[in-house]
Amino acid sequence: MDFKDKLIFLMNITQTSNKELAKGISVDPSLISLLRSGKRKQPQNVLHIKNMALFLSRDVTQGFSVMRCLRCLDRFRFVLTCLQSFWQTG
Repeated sequence: MDFKDKLIFLMNITQTSNKELAKGISVDPSLISLLRSGKRKQPQNVLHIKNMALFLSRDVTQGFSVMRCLRCLDRFRFVLTCLQSFWQTG
């Protein structure tokens, strides 16, 4: 999973828009858009990553977001299990 995929996943789970995240970490919304599209790679500025994590984690502490995150992870585990079975028999 690339940085952009992780960012998209977390933003979807927390239902955060580019504009909201950008405002929350004091950057231009176009930077978030470029990061999500993969046109910009993972920020070298560790402070940006830390601030993104803090901003996005504020919603994950709410029960609804936690349950949604767990359901996504369960689906991901199921897909991995199916792929592993396929590779072992294939």
